Amino acid sequence: MRGCPMQIELCPEEHALLQRIAQQSKPRYVRRARVVLGCADGQPLSEVAQCSGLSQRRVRFWMRRFEEQRMAVFPPSALPADPDLATEATVPQAEAGLPASPAAGEMPEESPREAPVVPSLPLLAVDDLLAQYGVDLAHAWHVAELALQLYDLTQEVHNLDGRWRALLEAAALLHEVGMGQGDKPANRAGRQIILQQELAGLADDECERVAWIVYLQEGSLRRAKSKLRGTSGRVQRGLLATAALLRMADGLDAARTQSCRIEGVRRVDEGLQIVIGGVDSPRDALSASDRAGLWHKVSDLPIAFRSLEPMSASLLALVGSPVEAGRKALPGIQATDPMSEAGRKAIRLHFARMLAHERGTRLGEDIEELHDMRVATRRMRAAFRVFEGYYDPKAISPLIKGLRRTARVLGGVRDLDVFMQKAARYQEACSQEERPNLEPLYESWHLLRERRREEMLAHLDSEGYRAFCLRLAEFVQSPGAGALAPEGDEPTPSLVAHVAPFAIYHRWAEVMAFAPFLGEAPLEMLHALRIHAKLLRYTLEFFQEVLGPKAKAAIERVVALQDHLGDLQDACVASDMLRDFVNRWAEEQKTRSAMQRVEIHGVTQYLAAQQEQMHTLLEAFPAAWAAFNSEAIRQELAAAIAVL
Repeated sequence: MRGCPMQIELCPEEHALLQRIAQQSKPRYVRRARVVLGCADGQPLSEVAQCSGLSQRRVRFWMRRFEEQRMAVFPPSALPADPDLATEATVPQAEAGLPASPAAGEMPEESPREAPVVPSLPLLAVDDLLAQYGVDLAHAWHVAELALQLYDLTQEVHNLDGRWRALLEAAALLHEVGMGQGDKPANRAGRQIILQQELAGLADDECERVAWIVYLQEGSLRRAKSKLRGTSGRVQRGLLATAALLRMADGLDAARTQSCRIEGVRRVDEGLQIVIGGVDSPRDALSASDRAGLWHKVSDLPIAFRSLEPMSASLLALVGSPVEAGRKALPGIQATDPMSEAGRKAIRLHFARMLAHERGTRLGEDIEELHDMRVATRRMRAAFRVFEGYYDPKAISPLIKGLRRTARVLGGVRDLDVFMQKAARYQEACSQEERPNLEPLYESWHLLRERRREEMLAHLDSEGYRAFCLRLAEFVQSPGAGALAPEGDEPTPSLVAHVAPFAIYHRWAEVMAFAPFLGEAPLEMLHALRIHAKLLRYTLEFFQEVLGPKAKAAIERVVALQDHLGDLQDACVASDMLRDFVNRWAEEQKTRSAMQRVEIHGVTQYLAAQQEQMHTLLEAFPAAWAAFNSEAIRQELAAAIAVL
């Protein structure tokens, strides 16, 4: 008939099946069935197109497909379940990579009885669909570009043909099309939206594959394989590989600044290292690594992501400067803050200070940079101790471990700086005639410091340190993250105004518990007292903004006690190190001739001076304790807390 794309003859079984599909199936299959029925009834091409909601070009396409495949143009899930209508015309299309059965290839939530997420649509370009669902176009196009780069870099691994590259690009553009669409997860909603479209440039089975790639952006490999059980092995491998590449590409724009650039690729012993640049690349690298799990399960070649940008600079811009208007910033804690958020503010401030001193610590030109960076890690560890009861232990445990490792490597270098500084001051205080020769000691300590500095730099360059910093940055930037919810119906103290007095007096009580034992206290007990005094000081400083003005005087008294105990601990540790050095030196000299032996009388003199200082500090400790344990500090603490 004039205007009809072709003359079609339908057998009664085909006609009945098509009518059932047109009445009960999904919109995309309804349109397809209407095309065939309209042409079989002799309707003009324009009427068939108008009735089915497709373009005339698309009508011709489906009529050619029906002429070649008959009812096999419909997947089994589109065919009626009525056994009376099941005929030999319903041929499965396994070689096209379509699901073998509704149970294996279709998700239960997408049964024909459910209302579709979107209305029936005509043939659409991908750009039109993105606009219709308000997709972040800058992010979508950037992810698509990154996904194609990853596809090309891993071509020798996945060995997929060029058509999969086009499908990956379409899936990358559409991977967020399901966001904000009702209560369904974005990947499920996105798959359903794509399946209800006729996308320009994609055949029907290709639309199916794009929808699966979007769906596979979430979930485990086991769940993915169970959903894909009806697909052929070749298609399943292609879907999993492209889905894995898209997951990593999406991670590379975690900051959503579209600043990430793939600079190159390196072959390393453990696999492939993707080198990336961009101001937010440290964060993007961690996110991509976190999202590489599916790739590592479907591929024998692991992928790691390495940022070229310095960690500290990019994160410092994110968490804020620790200096305001030429003075040190304050955490901004308020009496009405929940304890979890007060702790987050304190940790954020000292995290910013740690980052601010990282560059100087790496350069090593000013040892005070290392000192300040180490102090910042100590303050953060103290903050976690003070506020830990208000966080989920699972949320903060990795952060505390990262802090502990970082503080340890920084302390290994800083302790030697302190020892060498004090040795130099001692040497300079002696007269020219009596000045001891400490060069052998300096040389030994210098070599040890260099080894520890190498360990420190290796740690600061490690992926573990980068991951720790990025996770800590996310923690301090995310109000409510890791906070414990109140248990039960009874009100529990959780605000700073309610908890700070108890926290301060609890730390005060921990210090005062040493009082009955200080008359004959060994050095180990005095060292423990120093730790508790330091925690009392930090607790007062964390809450100083909400305390009365007398808090400052109380803090100064705690600092005086802490400094006295700190000098005693330094003298004790230095004495142990000097003693070890003298003993090692004596053993080494036994193997040398009398002419080769070198005396270290100056070092033994310094050891004697350190032991004498220990004795002096121990004798002066009762007076230092009495100055601390006074009526004045009790009044100062009470006045400081009274304002709450």
